[in-house]
Amino acid sequence: MGDKLKEKLRSMNVTGERIRFEGLDPPAPTMETADFSGETMGRITVNDARKILRFSQLEKVRSRLRDMLMNSISYSKFVEICSEVCSNREQGLEFAKILDDSGIVFGDVVLFCPH
Repeated sequence: MGDKLKEKLRSMNVTGERIRFEGLDPPAPTMETADFSGETMGRITVNDARKILRFSQLEKVRSRLRDMLMNSISYSKFVEICSEVCSNREQGLEFAKILDDSGIVFGDVVLFCPH
């Protein structure tokens, strides 16, 4: 059986030392990659980078507030902390507003442990 296989391979002009990939097709796209064109795979847009940066900065603000030993602070101190973390007063105000909408700000008092 081995000799017949060798004869068959010789007649097909296939050498035993080399694998030929010329006729192979690339694998079919999976469900994860089927929705994306080849141009967008592995790339990140400027808008996505901005979102990632904003999320990272907001998490820094939250982390800084979690580390505070007090149960509450004034709103002006709260905005100051947000601005320090962001290194930008306007963005600090924006993050303070986002966190205000989440329900931790009551008038001029910011509660860290509202329970």
